[in-house]
Amino acid sequence: MNRSSPQLLRSVASRLKSKSLEVQKGRLAITLASYVAYILAFNFLDSILGTITGMIITLPVLTTAWMFGLRGGLIAGITSLPLNVSMVEVFTSQSATDWMFSGGIPGSVSELLVGTLVGRLRDVDRRLSEEVAKQREAEEVIAVTDEVSRIVTSTLDFDEVYDRFAGELKRLVDWDLMNVSILDDEKDTVTVQYFSGDETGHLREGFTTPIVGSRSQQIRDFGKTVILDESEFTKGMSWELDLLNAGFRSAILVPMFSGGKVFGNISLRSRRPEAFHDREKLILERLA
Repeated sequence: MNRSSPQLLRSVASRLKSKSLEVQKGRLAITLASYVAYILAFNFLDSILGTITGMIITLPVLTTAWMFGLRGGLIAGITSLPLNVSMVEVFTSQSATDWMFSGGIPGSVSELLVGTLVGRLRDVDRRLSEEVAKQREAEEVIAVTDEVSRIVTSTLDFDEVYDRFAGELKRLVDWDLMNVSILDDEKDTVTVQYFSGDETGHLREGFTTPIVGSRSQQIRDFGKTVILDESEFTKGMSWELDLLNAGFRSAILVPMFSGGKVFGNISLRSRRPEAFHDREKLILERLA
């Protein structure tokens, strides 16, 4: 096993990026709120602070830099001058020209420097945090892989092996139902040898079905992992229809190999739509 697997780190990075859209929306909302608060409070603050009111724009500049890093800090610093000019023109009796030459321009340069510095520091902090998160998850995958290897070699009780394997796997991949199916090429059938979760219609431990036309045939013939969402559940298979009716919305089936030949598969099901992606695929393929 390559403990510094770059593929694993890339998979973890992909998972982190998949969450970035919601995070970006939250950051944008906070940033906009800081500017709205500044604009609404400008007239009141000007009556108290006078000409130094424009310095308060440092707060939204800092907020933008912290939320969006160097690029955000630069943009906030550059736009602080025209924004303050607009505020002065609208809310004060002072002319924009007088304001700029009485401290407005030096103040805006300071805002640009502050936004740049804080944004740069934030980028470094975020990059380090992401690297630490990726490394920690990669190390956890390796630890679970090692533990699974130890479990397999420590007992001949297959039920105990599968139970402990399922427990370790749950640390890394969230699932609601798990089964291990074994192929019988002589009888051309596939049998569920292990099952964890609520029994659902036909799918239970000991359930046997013909390989032909099943997902197991697809996995055996191509030797590749299959990821399904609810639209891909084959309603012609009664047990897949049972799963769909029971509320399962996604699945992943990973081939198990022996001597270069597929002899079975590990299947995970989830009631969450699109629960399985490249990260889960890579983890399961390392463990299968």
